[in-house]
Amino acid sequence: MARLRSVRAHKVVLCTSGHAGHRFFPELARTQYPLVGCGVATTPLPGRIVCIVNPSRAAMMQHPTGLYPLVIDGRNHMITSTFPHPGRAHRDERYISYFLRFLRAAYPALRDEKIEMDSYWTGMTSNSSSVCREDYPELLQVENDVLALMNLGSWGKVLGPLLGLNVAEALAEDRPGAFVLPLERPAAGGFPRLFELKIRYFLVPAARMIDRLGLA
Repeated sequence: MARLRSVRAHKVVLCTSGHAGHRFFPELARTQYPLVGCGVATTPLPGRIVCIVNPSRAAMMQHPTGLYPLVIDGRNHMITSTFPHPGRAHRDERYISYFLRFLRAAYPALRDEKIEMDSYWTGMTSNSSSVCREDYPELLQVENDVLALMNLGSWGKVLGPLLGLNVAEALAEDRPGAFVLPLERPAAGGFPRLFELKIRYFLVPAARMIDRLGLA
């Protein structure tokens, strides 16, 4: 039988994103709309491809569709994420082919380059608002000395590590004014079914059609 363990800490940061609603702070589950997301990572890329796609290694998001947020890690893996069709998240070949098609359309110089996929995975993501313009990550003040970095949406693979590092450094240096995100109180969202219908059955299919037709 596993032994129960306890940890003493001056400050706690919850970073569970879509896996919220545990017994400690169940109110966090009501602040977001959980969705199944999928992630894709390439094998390590040669420097010439990195220079074509993202020489500055900045976290990238496409506008207006935002289907494939991009980051390149320290080992030259290109990492992205997107929302799969309901019931089809296991079809990795579909979302890998979508991503490759996007890359070669966005960067014509890549059309003759060999890009191989290393990993594909799924997990729970979440969004904080049914209103697109407010659909961004949040840093929540759950209780005194308890924070939650939540609601990362499909941006989590890209922005999550960067925001997590910012929160960790600001707390370690006791500089709460250094948080990139404003500190907010948890607030319950409304109309969860409407949110899912909007994202899964309207916005994502529309974005994929725009992507396929090369309209953005």
